[in-house]
Amino acid sequence: MDALASRLRDLSDLVDQHPAWAAAAVFSVALGVAAFSLPAATVVSLGAGYAFGAPLGALLSVAGSTLGGTLVFLALRRAGAGGLAARLPGWLKPMAGQPWAVILVLRLLPVMPFSAINVLAAAIRMPLPVFAAGTALGAYPPQFLYALLGSRLPALLAAGERPGPGLLLRPEVGGPLVALALLALAPVLIRALRHRS
Repeated sequence: MDALASRLRDLSDLVDQHPAWAAAAVFSVALGVAAFSLPAATVVSLGAGYAFGAPLGALLSVAGSTLGGTLVFLALRRAGAGGLAARLPGWLKPMAGQPWAVILVLRLLPVMPFSAINVLAAAIRMPLPVFAAGTALGAYPPQFLYALLGSRLPALLAAGERPGPGLLLRPEVGGPLVALALLALAPVLIRALRHRS
């Protein structure tokens, strides 16, 4: 964060002079962060939001991280991670039957690291289209919020605030994410109630 804050002016100049190259750079950095499981996704989203605004910044960040995560997911499947399914704890095994709900909820809520979700998805043999689409759809809302914070970064820094994961715990930020997660879980809950009746 300190490095990002000190280079905001340089980032603005780069975007003004070379917007296409800057967009490609944001996409590439997001891809690399996801592919190598680096703990810098928040900073990427904040920087993307500052440089391009929340909607486009989040889109670039999500596109890169989705592709990076998908490459890792494919590598894990090729390495035989699906064989881990039999070793999963009992409470995790039902997830294999609800891939859409699993990927959407886990990407929406910051309850597991991005890389750990990739491993879990490969272990339960999640279909590739579900993984890729669920990652993109589920990752966009939280990354949009970070990008929105990024677009307001100068004002936040001037007020002495330090953007980071803790901001997701605020009701005005985390509340919408919880609502989206409950919406993603609704089909699972409905199905469970039907089985009981």
